[in-house]
Amino acid sequence: MCNAITKASLEAGMVIDRVYSDGVPVGENGALTVNIQPYTYPDWAVHTVHLKKLRPADFRIPANHCARPKVRVMEYAAGNAKTPVIPVKPRLDGCF
Repeated sequence: MCNAITKASLEAGMVIDRVYSDGVPVGENGALTVNIQPYTYPDWAVHTVHLKKLRPADFRIPANHCARPKVRVMEYAAGNAKTPVIPVKPRLDGCF
């Protein structure tokens, strides 16, 4: 019995043909075999972030003499609990 599957085992060619959750088969040959109902979050868990209306100026970051700073940007995807942080080099206004 396998309790954990790692990325390395998948990269090594391991094929997963069945998936179980709490002893119930939920996937076979790459396809979901059960209907999953959307989860409705309780009112206390939604609408918890309250921001003023944001303007482009709110996202300006001062840079010193056309330096090429790296900025950490958080990627947002609706319905996804993960928020990956991506380092980017922003466009600098007025620098040549």
